[in-house]
Amino acid sequence: EFGIKIAGTGNKWYKADSPLLEGNLILAGSDAPEALQWIGDSCMLEAAGLGAFAAAASPAVLRAQGGSFTDGLKRSLEMEEITLANHSAYLIPAFDYRGTPLGIDIRKVLKTGIVPVIHGGIIARDGKRLGAGLARVPEVCFAGAAEGFYDKYGENDTP
Repeated sequence: EFGIKIAGTGNKWYKADSPLLEGNLILAGSDAPEALQWIGDSCMLEAAGLGAFAAAASPAVLRAQGGSFTDGLKRSLEMEEITLANHSAYLIPAFDYRGTPLGIDIRKVLKTGIVPVIHGGIIARDGKRLGAGLARVPEVCFAGAAEGFYDKYGENDTP
């Protein structure tokens, strides 16, 4: 399972099936069906303004995933559309040192249909690392989180 927690709703998790990472398989003889669904805690990097949100500052990671520098620029700009601010310390040279996107807003996710991207290692069922890739957080997690938030505080559609 994959889940998110949001501020203001206590210890409630909003869950869905974990996504599969798509990317570059580097282990010789490996096959995508060997890969586990995304597991781990690297998505915490995204919540803090790193990982996929800082993709424009990570050309080596993008290359390992089979992506390009341009992909990283687009990814960081896209994540900026669903966040509240830019980080004051994690700066992106390609964006004239503007900070990485920070603070995922569930209302913006639902309004735009843009869900956060996760960077991570692709792991095989036998525990071997197959490669590196990316996945999108399941949108249903955000729909459930919004419902939980609105149930507690009332609906406000102003992001």
